[in-house]
Amino acid sequence: MPIRLRRDVMYLLAGSTGSGKTEFLKARMLPTFLKQRNTYIVIIDAKGEYEKVSRSQTDLSGMLDLNDALYSAEKPVSRVLRVVPDDVGQDYAEGLLKAAWGPFSRNLSKTGEPFAIRFILDDAPLWYRETGGRGNERQLYRWLGTGRRFLRGFLGVTQRLQLTPKIMLTESTEMTIAFRLSRYDVKRALEPLYGPEVGSAVRSLPKWGYAIISDLLPEGVEVYSPIPNKGMPKQERGIALPE
Repeated sequence: MPIRLRRDVMYLLAGSTGSGKTEFLKARMLPTFLKQRNTYIVIIDAKGEYEKVSRSQTDLSGMLDLNDALYSAEKPVSRVLRVVPDDVGQDYAEGLLKAAWGPFSRNLSKTGEPFAIRFILDDAPLWYRETGGRGNERQLYRWLGTGRRFLRGFLGVTQRLQLTPKIMLTESTEMTIAFRLSRYDVKRALEPLYGPEVGSAVRSLPKWGYAIISDLLPEGVEVYSPIPNKGMPKQERGIALPE
């Protein structure tokens, strides 16, 4: 059963280092997102892994640059906006979200037709390493909740679910894509939310295999095997574009 990708919801992509999640995001998910009309991608790239993912790409350095690139003209400057941050931390992550979600006061009168934004936060634990999102989840929930009214979607990428804000897990029940994870993450983070069947499916994943976990699936989870040594699935299944 395919999952209909919506532009106003939270998704999560999880997998330990070397499991295949980054290549999957670049080779499969980003091209899919870019097929969605009037949708712009914001990638927060602290590790420099997304330098050339689109021909229409602009590199930025901070919150003001991001807000100007999105809202200082009738439409954003390019389809993909890659932010190379000069800082990390929870407050900075929230500032980037605020800059992406809507125009600052100096740009209020400059935007044209409404458009959708897919905000991708790579390596979520890097930003929330000190708190795990605790103590300020209300702020993160504010961005995730209000964004739905304006076609603002969030994609979190993580190696360690235990170090990821819990709200990113609980708000991603429409689709979480899981590659190989540590046994501790499966036991302490996945199973309490999705149950032992999902935990068993993720534990048994082959190299570069992945599981789509969703409340929309009849069994709650579907497992996909990759082409050997390439980390890519054999068939175009599991993800569908909206009409």
